[in-house]
Amino acid sequence: MPLADGNHGPPPLRSEEFPMGFPWITGVLRDKLDSANAIYIFLAAFCFWLSTLDVGWSIENPGRSYLWNIEDCQMLIAAAYFVLFHSCSRQ
Repeated sequence: MPLADGNHGPPPLRSEEFPMGFPWITGVLRDKLDSANAIYIFLAAFCFWLSTLDVGWSIENPGRSYLWNIEDCQMLIAAAYFVLFHSCSRQ
């Protein structure tokens, strides 16, 4: 669906098969993918660390996000108590 100005926005960069990003992405889009992936991996490691300290944590991210398909987050899900919940409300 086009945006208000007629553009279609950025192309998809990830899929369920390639949650870390399509291997053929290059240039600025590759840089953005690599930066986002570094954040995702750090996030998982940080939550593991918090768990070792018995500190509670939560991650707010859409349930359909490819974040949850990344190997580091899959390991976090397996090691933690994982709950998918909706916090949106309609008025």
